Amino acid sequence: RAWNDVAVSLCSDFTVIAPDLPGYGFSRVHAPDEYTYSKHSMGADLFSLLGKLGHLPVHIAGHDRGARIAYRMALDSPEFLHTLTVMGIIPTLDVLSIMDPSIALGLYHWFLLAQPELFPERLLGSDPDYFIAHTLDSWCSRPGAIGEAARSEYMERFRDPGVVHAACQDYRAALTIDAEADAADVEAGRRIVCPTLVAWGDKSLRYVKDIPGVWKRWALNLEFVSLDCGHFVMEERPRETAKLISRHALGGLLGNLTT
Repeated sequence: RAWNDVAVSLCSDFTVIAPDLPGYGFSRVHAPDEYTYSKHSMGADLFSLLGKLGHLPVHIAGHDRGARIAYRMALDSPEFLHTLTVMGIIPTLDVLSIMDPSIALGLYHWFLLAQPELFPERLLGSDPDYFIAHTLDSWCSRPGAIGEAARSEYMERFRDPGVVHAACQDYRAALTIDAEADAADVEAGRRIVCPTLVAWGDKSLRYVKDIPGVWKRWALNLEFVSLDCGHFVMEERPRETAKLISRHALGGLLGNLTT
């Protein structure tokens, strides 16, 4: 739903596959006690889906949680990516390494949702509409940037206890398994090798002093774009987002061909 306007624009030039992340939206995890919700596990699931659909290698674009899965996919299986686009983030390990009281207040949800089960599930489940409304209103650059139809759909999905649980599991994995995987990559000197576009809203990520500097430690072939918007880049600036992804994907293909 979040990528709908971007996907419509891209469909004229590309085959677009926009799955829910495991446990989010209408998707389901059938073995929740065994499933780790790590970005490695989620990425492996997406590679399996793409392989069955016959679309590997691919151009991958992700925002926020999806971007964390996307860069993990690029590190785990670089042979399956033409290009990578990440929006609205810096790597998980870097978020945790620069944490201070001010940043922690802004990223309160990282630590609330990661609390042991079922504490955050019960809190969020008591008034999910308020949580979604607060998140959208405080992270967008202007009131009404995300329309009522989208807001209503997000609220409806978050009324499902299974979706709330999946979101909490996602953040629990971030502070444990995912951070450990990032640290292992840094220690091993592993880098993202495919052409990588990093985009963000200039009203967001203000807690990061040097976004390009952070990503240069993770990827070899980088491009950076800041858009006039808040956190939800693809919903606040769908036309510009689609153009960026299209140009990056086509440029990456041409670069691969000439190489």
